[in-house]
Amino acid sequence: MLDFLKKQSSAIGLDISDDIVKIAQLNANGNEAVLSGAGSECRPENIEAGSAGWQRWVINAIHNVLDNSKFDGKNAVACLPARDIFIDYARVGGSDSMPGEKLNELIFPKIKGKLPFDAADAIIKYVPTADDNVIVLATERRKIEIHLAIYERVPVSVKSIAVWPQVLANCYARFFGRRSTDLESIVMLADVGPERVNVVICRHRSLLFARSLDFGLDQLNGEDGSRLALELNACRRSFGSMYRSGQIERLIFLCGNAVNKETFAKIAKQMELPAQMGNCLAATKIENPWNCKVEIRGCRESWATVFGLSLSEEN
Repeated sequence: MLDFLKKQSSAIGLDISDDIVKIAQLNANGNEAVLSGAGSECRPENIEAGSAGWQRWVINAIHNVLDNSKFDGKNAVACLPARDIFIDYARVGGSDSMPGEKLNELIFPKIKGKLPFDAADAIIKYVPTADDNVIVLATERRKIEIHLAIYERVPVSVKSIAVWPQVLANCYARFFGRRSTDLESIVMLADVGPERVNVVICRHRSLLFARSLDFGLDQLNGEDGSRLALELNACRRSFGSMYRSGQIERLIFLCGNAVNKETFAKIAKQMELPAQMGNCLAATKIENPWNCKVEIRGCRESWATVFGLSLSEEN
């Protein structure tokens, strides 16, 4: 009868990208998120991303992290790298209550010519949002098969493959959208990685817009942030054209502690938006530091995606 007082173990989050493998597991202890296990491994420079050697490295990296940190259970949730997901938008009246088959019948003929791969090999997810807008998330079947082959050779059981935009929205709601006023606020999230910036606009957990930019921290070093500000403003304009009353109220940069905060302050000033740094690592309690192989102070990496994956089955 007192089960609600026990810590609830979440899934193991498995975040595989071109350059790094991150694994993390959080436990919910009341309103507190407790990091019980975590670790990462970076791709060696002599291995080409996406190659057969890269697949072998990913498998070995997952084994290494799991061997060096203790995780509770075997159930895992994963997602594909953002570069493997094609994103488009459609407007369909009544889409929020329309079955997926009907959405596919109406939308697929309009977007199949835009796909960067053979439409016959597309795996598509339709996400109805607001104002009759639908986010279209598509990937090539071959990409799914590559990841399934990796999952078969690692000692966890991947129960689902999530989509990164929804994962980031969930992460925001859990860590940075906990006030009652946040439930209706529209925010822009910029998940800043070494090679990409993944942008999400959401109303709490409700996804409204997503775009992945093909540059990141490595390209921002030495810049004043103008390039990123231009791209984020372009996202804001696209969002404004889709939603009749959409007004972004806050900008959150999801990243680690060891970044140049002055650059992000300049970006926020150029965009004329209130902004904050969203460091998920700093927002968690670490249960056992010896079991979390993460450099908190010196980390510039964002752990938002992998944390969101671990918490994705929480709701």
